[in-house]
Amino acid sequence: MAYLDQLKQETAKLKAQEQAQQRLRAQQEQRFVTEVKPALERLRGYLQELCVHLNYVKPSILVDFDLQGYGKLERWQQQEYRIVTPEQVKAEYQSYDRIKRAEREFSETSYNFSLRCQCLGRYKIRLEKHKVREMKWQREYFLQHRLPVAYQEEKDDKYNVISTVFVMEPLIPIEFEFKGKLATSNVELTVSNFPNISEKVYILSPAEVTEKWLDELAKYLTRQPNQLELREPELFKQRPLPQLTRDFLQFEVWLQQAQRELAEPVEMAPIKGSHQTEEIKQFDEWLQQQEAHLAKAAQPQVTTVDFKSSWSGLWKKISQFKRV
Repeated sequence: MAYLDQLKQETAKLKAQEQAQQRLRAQQEQRFVTEVKPALERLRGYLQELCVHLNYVKPSILVDFDLQGYGKLERWQQQEYRIVTPEQVKAEYQSYDRIKRAEREFSETSYNFSLRCQCLGRYKIRLEKHKVREMKWQREYFLQHRLPVAYQEEKDDKYNVISTVFVMEPLIPIEFEFKGKLATSNVELTVSNFPNISEKVYILSPAEVTEKWLDELAKYLTRQPNQLELREPELFKQRPLPQLTRDFLQFEVWLQQAQRELAEPVEMAPIKGSHQTEEIKQFDEWLQQQEAHLAKAAQPQVTTVDFKSSWSGLWKKISQFKRV
C-alpha cells in the first residue's frame, strides 16, 4: 500500500473516532441537561429555603467532636447556614460580564453549589507538640480539614524546632458540596466535617432526589433521627481480600505478638514463587489451630501462655513456607 493511502486510512480512522466522541459528548450533555441539572436545581432550591428558615428559627443543635491530638470538644453550636455558588466564588476574582459570557457555553460546573455552616465553641483550643512527627502530623491535620489555627514554633540554639504550640479558633467549618458529573450523569456529594471531622464522598442519582429524600436530608443536616441513605462510589468501596491473603495477614499479626512476648525479633526471608495446593491447605489448617489456641489462651480461666516452649515447633512450621 502506498504511503499516502496509509495516511488517508489513518485520517479516516481519527475522524471516525472524533465523530464518535462528539456524539457521546452530545448524548452526555443532553442527559445532563434533562436529568442532572433539574436534580441540582431541586436540591439548591430546597436547601436555599431550608437555610432561610434555619437561620430565622435558630434551632439549638449541640455537637461533640473528637479533635485528634487534643481530645473531645463538647457542645459546639451548629449555626449560620448559607448556599455558595460558583458564580459567587468567581465574582471575587472576575467581572460580572466575564461570568455572563461563560454562562453562554455549556459547563458541567455551572449548577454546582455548596451548603455551608459552622460549629462554634466558647473557647480557643490550645495544644502543644514536642516530637517532630507529631508536629508535622498536627499541622497537616488542621490543613486537611480546613480548621482555623495559628501556631508558634520554639527552636533550640541550632534552630531546630523543638516544640510547636497550636491555637485553634473555636470554629469548625462544615460543607456539603454538590457537583454534577457529566460522564456518569450523577451528582457527586462531598461532605466535610460532618457528622465528625472527616471528609466523605457519595454518589446520588437524579432519580433519588425526591421530596421524601430531601426531607430526610434536612433531618440529617440538623442531626435528627433520619433514614437517609448515602451511597459511596464503587471506587471507594472496600472489597474483601482473598482468603490466602487474609491468612498471611493474620499470621503476621500473630507472629508480631509472639515476638513481643519473646522479645526476640525473628527475621524471615521473603516468600518467593507460589505455594502448592497441598502446602496451602496444610498452612491453613495449622493457622486455624494456632488461632484457636490463641483464642483459648485469651479466656479468663487461662492465665499464661508459654510461647517459649512452643517456639521450636512454630519455627519448624514456618520453615516449611520459607523461600530463600
